[in-house]
Amino acid sequence: MSTIRCVKILPLLVSLFAVTGANASVVLTTLASFGGTNGANPEASLLLGADGFLYGTTTGGGTSNLGTVFRISPGGGDLSSLASFSRTNGAFPKAGLIQQAGEDPSLFGTTFAGGVSDLGTIFKITTNGTLSTLVSFHGTNGANPQAALATGDNGDLYGTTYYGGTNSSPGYGVVFQVTTNSVFTPLISLANTNGAYPYGPLRRGADENYYGTSELGGDAGLGSVFKISSAGVLSTIASFYGTNGALPRGGLIQGADGHFYGTTTSGGTSNQGTVFRVTASGNLTTLISFVGTNGAAPFAGMTDGGDGSFYGAAAQGGPNLFGTVFQITTNGVLTTLVAFDSSNGRNPYAGLVRGSDGSLYGTTANGGAHGLGTVYRISFPAVSLPIVQTLTQAGNSAVLTWNATVGRNYQVQYKTNLNDITWTDWIATLTATNSTMTLLPNVGPETQRFYRVGLLP
Repeated sequence: MSTIRCVKILPLLVSLFAVTGANASVVLTTLASFGGTNGANPEASLLLGADGFLYGTTTGGGTSNLGTVFRISPGGGDLSSLASFSRTNGAFPKAGLIQQAGEDPSLFGTTFAGGVSDLGTIFKITTNGTLSTLVSFHGTNGANPQAALATGDNGDLYGTTYYGGTNSSPGYGVVFQVTTNSVFTPLISLANTNGAYPYGPLRRGADENYYGTSELGGDAGLGSVFKISSAGVLSTIASFYGTNGALPRGGLIQGADGHFYGTTTSGGTSNQGTVFRVTASGNLTTLISFVGTNGAAPFAGMTDGGDGSFYGAAAQGGPNLFGTVFQITTNGVLTTLVAFDSSNGRNPYAGLVRGSDGSLYGTTANGGAHGLGTVYRISFPAVSLPIVQTLTQAGNSAVLTWNATVGRNYQVQYKTNLNDITWTDWIATLTATNSTMTLLPNVGPETQRFYRVGLLP
């Protein structure tokens, strides 16, 4: 809460505090639509490169219709394909890219198929489009990676494959380590009971362990959250049972409170997915359940907005059923920011990345000008804080005037004792029709009241 102004009026004491909500109005801008030759159907989150460009992958399109690596500036309008996959060097990349800190600006990623055994690859690509294959998966060392890679302090890369490994066939997935010069080490073959089919990327925690999710497996076969120690020991810290979520496909993010936050594509009260919080010791709490109107089936993890909230995308649901972008606080207050309508994109399977300008950037797998997906930006135009301009008394009424933004909603609350923690709505919701708002309600019989004006989401 930010104190804007305090005014005393006798015989009543009327004090005003202005507060703002966590959200401002948002603007969605389509930066590019994929047309096939420049890529098609992106499913992965973007990477903000050290050079300021956004980099990503598409699962289709390009010269062989097997996917591409592309680059676009945050301003849009200049999307270029850096490389097209040809199966021998990979095919159908479903994961995003990473870039390590240091002098080498190269990008690293995975493909779901292609390579020597057509079971996927790990690749390196320079920012001018020179692509090289580091590893081809062949089954026992993993198969069909869906997730982006993660980096370690030692400069090595860590990741998962959806299938493969030494347990059963086609295997429940592998956790691996690989150096940037292609030395590959399988760390763990999942065994179903401790997780199966990891879809999302690993997240390195503050404790230097790696945390991840598996889409299936665990106690109920509906997915798990697991931890991998620096020694390569995997332990399941939480399992999904349906009511608390099911089928997590996104990665985790660690909040400032040290807890991890993530999404499930299914489960919850309406079986349309959840947002959850889990501690490192395995205490899992469902923050919200998606119900369709506020989104459904979030495939990706969330990003930290730098404002105490997390931001994510739901691949389906919303008023048009084509997906949404949402904001959620750590105590579970969800706000739908954008509902896709196909013309501006549909089915955002990917998560969001925060740009240096504070905007959020993402992709949709479908929709746009050609129906083959988009790159979009969500920006937050500046909204003036409600600042009291005048506060006077007329009999038993307080004449309250503050600056406003047309179309935004405001709330006025009061309490009679400043030490009370509970506020009472004076005006629950008031939509601004002018740049200056004035209220003249009765202040009541109390000898003093304290007021605050809030800018609502």
